[in-house]
Amino acid sequence: MRKSILLIIVLTGLAVLAACAAGMRQPETQADLGEYKYVILHEAGDLGSELGSTFSGLGFDVRQASAPEDKAQTLVLSLQHLTASGKTRAKVRLYELATGREIYVGQASSEGEAYPESVLKAARAALLGFYEQYKAPSPDMGLLVAEKVVGSTKPAPLEDSAPAVTVSSDADKDAPGLERMTRNEQELKKYYDDRGKDLAEVEGIWANQKLGYSLAIFLDKQEGKREFAGMYLKGGDKNFKPGDVVLDIAAKAGQAYPALFRGPSGSELKGSFSLKSGELVGMFKDSQGKELKMAFVREYPASAQASKPKPVTGSTVGSGFLLSSMGYIATNHHVIRNAIDVNVTFPGLGKRFAADVVMKDERNDLAVLKLRDAEEFLGKLGPLPYHLARPNEVKLGQDIVTMGFPLGSELGESHKITTGVVSSLNGVRGEPGRMQISNSIQPGNSGGPVFNHKGQVVGVVVGALDDEYYLQKKGFVPQNVNFAVKIGYLHSMVDLIPDAGQCKIRPSKVQAPANLELLVQDYSPYVVMIRSKTLPKG
Repeated sequence: MRKSILLIIVLTGLAVLAACAAGMRQPETQADLGEYKYVILHEAGDLGSELGSTFSGLGFDVRQASAPEDKAQTLVLSLQHLTASGKTRAKVRLYELATGREIYVGQASSEGEAYPESVLKAARAALLGFYEQYKAPSPDMGLLVAEKVVGSTKPAPLEDSAPAVTVSSDADKDAPGLERMTRNEQELKKYYDDRGKDLAEVEGIWANQKLGYSLAIFLDKQEGKREFAGMYLKGGDKNFKPGDVVLDIAAKAGQAYPALFRGPSGSELKGSFSLKSGELVGMFKDSQGKELKMAFVREYPASAQASKPKPVTGSTVGSGFLLSSMGYIATNHHVIRNAIDVNVTFPGLGKRFAADVVMKDERNDLAVLKLRDAEEFLGKLGPLPYHLARPNEVKLGQDIVTMGFPLGSELGESHKITTGVVSSLNGVRGEPGRMQISNSIQPGNSGGPVFNHKGQVVGVVVGALDDEYYLQKKGFVPQNVNFAVKIGYLHSMVDLIPDAGQCKIRPSKVQAPANLELLVQDYSPYVVMIRSKTLPKG
């Protein structure tokens, strides 16, 4: 009988380095993973790294956007999240790569955290029910602590599940063997001010924003030991107390400052610090030679930075459609990727509004925007004349209509429509999240709605095959092979919107259009053009 043990592992602050310095490792006992071995994640940056660590802790082989050969043992994680009024809601789905069969859905919320911590906290809570299906490795060191998560809507426990187990920590004990100083923040700031032009570039109060703690680095020459001391000043890492000297930093050698990190148990890591683009970046190696990185930004004193040239911006044009009278708009993620400014135009009504990106699903290429200062306009617009179809209402061979703004400004701001049929209920190589459509699609159509003859939204236009790729690699140009995101994936995002019911149920007073002309007439006011000013990728 499988026992379910809930263990959410968080390695906090400098304790991570301390554990590595002591050569500590996770137990080699693998989790009971049943029939699944791999998990594919598509989240990038810190969020992807933290989620990857969580699944690795459960014994999964984590892949970043790349599929292993054994698709039958592979799960794909889909994460959608919405942040509004200081509260983040997340919805996670795990489905089989080979079949597209959904094996787990969970939702949860978190409050009081900044991105990406808010999303990570809500995502972990949403995954609680899934965690309980597996045995996590049992901890063998006091650095593992249980994280409290809130707002979980996990399913009822399995019949043979055991009570959840939490792990306590010894982190609140004094760190043995560490030198301690009594200098406080006010004294240090006066010291930095008095040093003036003599202040070394490495000196100052530095914050690790990811882990939420600050260090003070100051001149403290000790022959044969250090040129500068690095003192733990403040933060939430209970492995250290204010005043603990955790770094011995030598004089600058070349472009770097050789350094020694001292952990709470007397462990040590050798490495160096260097200044890169205003950040203080430390690179250390553990006892097994693995590189560990920590980065800090200056808190005090403010450093004089040379003015940087403004980055060259680009622009994208796409389509979208209204989801509710509260101003939520559906579109493709690639329409707003790297956007620093987003504007939404209602061409038929002569209105334009700024918008914020409130929800992103990069894996399925979907995004939700929210209009700014549009309450009066939306109140006059009236109820949505369409609603989202249920996934099982989308049929092979079904007549469909796309509406949007192909080629953007070149063809003007009037709505363009194309007709066609649902050619396939899967995408390239059987991808379950896409359906193939025969409608003619151009750049600018992306994010627009796909309507059926009942006036239901059955998909979101996403794009076409790459003609240049097929010409170079295959020797031919594919004809009219275009795709839309299946409506079920938009349903998952809409479930996180406060007034989701508006676009999921047709109002009783609104009837399906009698013909194509009426569909265009009634629906076009709700289909929008989206212009994004973007920064170069990376």
